[in-house]
Amino acid sequence: MLDKEEFRSEVSKALKDALAGVSAEARLDDKVKTLLESADSTISDLLETVELRDQEISKAADETKTLQETVEELTNKLKELEEVLAARDADLKEVQDKVVASEERATAAETELANIAHDRRLEVRVAELAEAKILKAGEKSEAQKAKVREMSDEEFASYKEELVDLRQAVEAAIKEVAGTENGEEVVEVAPPLINKEDAAVAALNAENNEPTGKSKYADLGPALAQRLKDNK
Repeated sequence: MLDKEEFRSEVSKALKDALAGVSAEARLDDKVKTLLESADSTISDLLETVELRDQEISKAADETKTLQETVEELTNKLKELEEVLAARDADLKEVQDKVVASEERATAAETELANIAHDRRLEVRVAELAEAKILKAGEKSEAQKAKVREMSDEEFASYKEELVDLRQAVEAAIKEVAGTENGEEVVEVAPPLINKEDAAVAALNAENNEPTGKSKYADLGPALAQRLKDNK
């Protein structure tokens, strides 16, 4: 790009070349003088315009450079933020994993504590069943333990009461058969054909459509007594 002086020199040279074929007398003509003055003024205006344009171009270049630097700076900051976010995401995932692991440990601990509580409660209930002489034996004992282990306190109390009622009904029937009609002493004897516990459990399993409470065992004594008499 030509600077101001170079542009003026080039224009002057072009004018000189154009006037080279004009005579000296013609050069002194008023019209020629006016033309030369007008050309000089036009050159000055063009130079000012060019200078203004150069200034605008320079300013635009500076602004472009500033914008590029700003964009580069923002790009670097964005990259830094992305790195920070990535690190925080990693930290967050680590925390979440720890929370999940803690929850799993807490759940396992709760399950273990619940199992311990169930086992201890079962020990107490088995002791109560044994004391009440209504604890089953053999494979039936394991099934009974599994059943009472999951019962609520209310369910267990009702279950125990029903088995006790059954046992008492069976014992009463056996006493009736073991006694004599002459008022002799009643002796508790369990005939080999009748197992008191099995009889109680069988009656409990068959009570679905019978009345509730002790009244449902009212006919059990006479029935067992008759069976024992028939087996004598």
